[in-house]
Amino acid sequence: MPSEWFTELAAETKVNHQVKKLDGETVFKLILFSLLNGQKTSLRVMEEFLASASFQALHHTPACKFNSIRDRICTIKADYFAKLFTRIAQRYQQQLGTTAEAVAIVDSTIVSLSAALLTAGMKTNQCDNLRAVKFSLRLVGTLPTHATVHTAQEDVGDEAALVKLIDHAPKERRILLFDRGVNSRKTFDRFTGENCRFISRLRPSSHLDKLEDLPLTPKPAGATLTIIADQRARLHGTNYRTKHRYRVITAVTAAGEPLRFVTNITELSAWDIAALYKQRWQIEVFFKFLKQHLNFKHFISRQPNGISVMLYMTLILAILLTAYRHFHPSLSMKIAKLRFAIALDNELTKQIVILCGGDPNRAPHLWRQV
Repeated sequence: MPSEWFTELAAETKVNHQVKKLDGETVFKLILFSLLNGQKTSLRVMEEFLASASFQALHHTPACKFNSIRDRICTIKADYFAKLFTRIAQRYQQQLGTTAEAVAIVDSTIVSLSAALLTAGMKTNQCDNLRAVKFSLRLVGTLPTHATVHTAQEDVGDEAALVKLIDHAPKERRILLFDRGVNSRKTFDRFTGENCRFISRLRPSSHLDKLEDLPLTPKPAGATLTIIADQRARLHGTNYRTKHRYRVITAVTAAGEPLRFVTNITELSAWDIAALYKQRWQIEVFFKFLKQHLNFKHFISRQPNGISVMLYMTLILAILLTAYRHFHPSLSMKIAKLRFAIALDNELTKQIVILCGGDPNRAPHLWRQV
């Protein structure tokens, strides 16, 4: 991350307006350092990290109490972190060689907290005493590229939240994958009218007007589904019949569970459509990674602005760890995170040695490559 990025975006977003201590770059590094090194990051953990020799070697700044850090995270411009996230995502997509053929996957996850603590969240059907924040993500390859935070009650359903995310992201020629959360027939028609190619699932009981049966090619080796029909049809919704025709692919799993896929893609075989949709599971794995390894289900801030800041910071760390693991594919994510933290700590220790007038190159055996 070039230092020019921080300077440019600080000027663009005015993140440092009337700020003396905790400027944007300091907050960025403090949160990233704390997320990487803490099992369960908190404001008091950040206070201790800010005063540590390692962090001071990374970025010298006066000490601050945890309540000052809290207030800054609650009020600092989240757009600054969103733009950093976008630049970092673009850079690592290039470095990891994400192809133009990679699919874009969108989905949402919910994090809940007691209504007494989180007043800005939405109500769900889980419990009257809980409030929830919904996070919608767009994944291309193995990296997140776009994210939105939802606290308004109107976004409690996946349809509204995911459509907002899809509309916010650039209109690329990538194939879009989403689950049954987006189910409106009008939305399907709008996407098709905008030349947005998509693959989704339908409920087996969905109503449709069959127009024609398409021929099935032989089952490929290794296929886990059995496709029994590939049809062209119009779909029925509530008082609505689609203007466009769609392919509806019916399959059964090895356990006999029926599945229906819907797509506006005509040039691929039914087996290719099913194989592409299988990639949607990557975003479920990514959500699990965020919650298990980066403690995403824990709120540092309960204010909407602070929640957005922590979302973008967590995604930035996820990108860095994903890239690190890409070059060390034999490592589990847990070990990759540990080695990444050790590598950073080694570099910071070298800086401390240099500041004290020493030469870290005189003890190369201490800096094992990780």
